[in-house]
Formats: sequence, structure tokens, C-alpha cells
Amino acid sequence: MKPSPGPSAAPDTPSSVRCLLDLPPECLALVLASLAVRDVLAAAATCPALKVAADDPILWRNLLWQVWIATAARGAEKADFAARLLRYQQASSMRAGVGPDSTGAAVEAELPERPSEARPLPLSQWLRSYDAPDAALAGVWRQRLMWSGSTDQCHGDTVGCACVHGSPTPQPFGSGRVVYYEVRVLSQGEHGFIAVGWSPEGFPSKNKQPGWVRHTYGYHGDDGHVYSSFGYGRRFGAPFGTGRTVGTGLVLPPPGAPPDRCHGSLLFKAWRRAIFFTVDGELCGAPFPSVPAPTLLRPAVGVHSVGEQVELHFGDGAASVIAASPPRRPSPFAFDLADVQASLEQMLPWPEQLQQLCKQLLTRFAQRHALEDYDGAAPSDEESDDEEDGQ
Repeated sequence: MKPSPGPSAAPDTPSSVRCLLDLPPECLALVLASLAVRDVLAAAATCPALKVAADDPILWRNLLWQVWIATAARGAEKADFAARLLRYQQASSMRAGVGPDSTGAAVEAELPERPSEARPLPLSQWLRSYDAPDAALAGVWRQRLMWSGSTDQCHGDTVGCACVHGSPTPQPFGSGRVVYYEVRVLSQGEHGFIAVGWSPEGFPSKNKQPGWVRHTYGYHGDDGHVYSSFGYGRRFGAPFGTGRTVGTGLVLPPPGAPPDRCHGSLLFKAWRRAIFFTVDGELCGAPFPSVPAPTLLRPAVGVHSVGEQVELHFGDGAASVIAASPPRRPSPFAFDLADVQASLEQMLPWPEQLQQLCKQLLTRFAQRHALEDYDGAAPSDEESDDEEDGQ
């Protein structure tokens, strides 16, 4: 079957563009998919003939899988790509504080703030916050937190804690079920009392570390223990300090999953509403595989000794995605979150998994009994010898 011709070019179209437009739509989509999204949109805005090609569902179907490891209904690919790009920008723009309703005193930044419309949330009296430009990415700013107390105040309820206000935005890969962020330890200070974890929205006003109170969870740098609901932790990993990058993710249950189970790949078959941690890009494990009410949890960080300073990392922003040539999956973190999401995408609905499990068991049962029947029908060595002697 002869391929359908591409979009027709206007008489004044340059010869180089005319050659592109002479390609079949499928080939033209592959060529455009190798260019930066920003350049494709800019070319479509100036060339009416290219605009038809830039709106082709084949192009956006390729880009959707190439960048976000996702698929969409036919005709909705471009809209879904744009929606995921917006979610990625929202995730990258998250900031931590006590919350807009907190009575804690906001501390003015000592360094110039980021020139942005997003103002930092109010902080407790034990925290200072400022935004600093990323050394590797132009135009990307990171929130930094530092403890503001003195040595003799490093005890009791004087923890500088901050969490994200409002529902955190999951990373838009695949089904978008993982909320993830990383904390780079710029300085561990005197004692390294740094905690990375999760808490409800109003928790920071208590001036306690994540994990010390019920429904809060934290991985603490001074002893490497994980904490939940109590001030006594349990062994989990190595202590972390200056120069380390600690990440944590919250796996949200898939839509329609039973409330008591979430089956999946080998990595996630025991993780239902799980909290996992990473250090310097390596997965450490999921010490909390089933947390109640995960949608009420927020990214939370605590610092509690002189000189402690951390940098929060929620993503690189949408500009880095549309400027990449060729387009590729964003990799803003030390940990390869796309691999985790790819593993989650292998999950099947529970009825399908049950059906596959039954088929496997029945197949093994039939093979086993067929082998036993074969062994029973075949004569043994002694029976063969007796038959030969009788003859």
C-alpha cells in the first residue's frame, strides 16, 4: 500500500523544508521527534506546512513514550504530553515551610531570594531558608534550609522542620504514582541531626523531627535509623552527612487497587503505599511498605544542630525537558526514578494476576503428573533384565 503523502508545502517554502514535507507522515514524525520540543513548536509557529506535521498524533505518541514512558488515547497524545510537562514544572517548583496558617515567625533570608513569583512558605523560628542557583543548570534554583539555633538550644522541641504545603505533585512518569524528592547535605553541622522523610501538613509547627510522632516517617543521618511514631528508631542504613544525597519516595496505590494489597513486580510486590529511601543514587530499601493514608503525607525535612544546612531537590523544571535534543527522559535526581516507574508499570490488576497464577500452577501440575505417568509406564532396569533372561 502506498504511504499517504505528507503535508503540502507552500510555493515559497525553503527547499530544505520542502524535502522534509515530501516524506511520509510516519518518517516525518520520526525526524521531528529527534529535535528539541521547543524547536519543533517554534518551527510550527512560523511554517504553516510544518504545523500540520507538528500536530500529528504519531509524533506526540513517540514523544510521550520517549520522555514520560506513557501512552494515551489516540488523538490525546499532545494534550497528555503538555499536562505531564505542567505537572513536572509543578513538582519542580515545590517548596517547604511550616504552612500558611502557622504562627511560627518567618525568618528573612540572608542571601538574595530567587526572582520568582513563588514566595517561600512561613518558617519556624528555628529555620532559615533561601533559594540558590543550581551550579550545573542555568535558570534552576534550589531551596536551602539551615538551623538557626545556638549550641545550648540543641535539645527538646527546637527542631527546625519544614514540609511541603498542599498535596505534593507526583513525578509524571508512567502512571504518575511516585512522589519523590532528594536532599543534598551541604553541611552536617555539629551533630548531623538531619532527618529526611514524610509528615502530615501541620506537623512542622511541633518543632520535632519527622518520625518522632505518630503518622510521621524519617531516615535520620546521625545514626542511620528509621523512625516512625516513636523517638526510638530501628536499624536501616548507614549514617549520612556532608556531601551525601538522600532521596525518598512515596509509592501511591494504583487506581482501583484493593485496599489491603498491591501486587506487582518482584521489586514492588510487597510495597503497597510504600516509603522508600535512596542514598547517592542507590536504593536502600522500603522500611515502611504499607503506610496508612499516604495522600495525607508531605515531604518533610528536619535539622537540629548548629551549622546544619541542606538543599532540597524536587526536579529541574519544564525548560530542561523541552530544550533537550533529542528529547529524552528527564533525569534530575541522583537516583534513576524512571527505572522504578518502569517496574511499577509492570503491575497488573489483581484479577489478571490471579488468572496468570492459576494458569502457571495448572501448567506445573499437568507437567508434573505427565512426568510421573511417563516414569510409571517406562520399565525399570531390573524388569528389562528379567525379560531378557526369560527369553
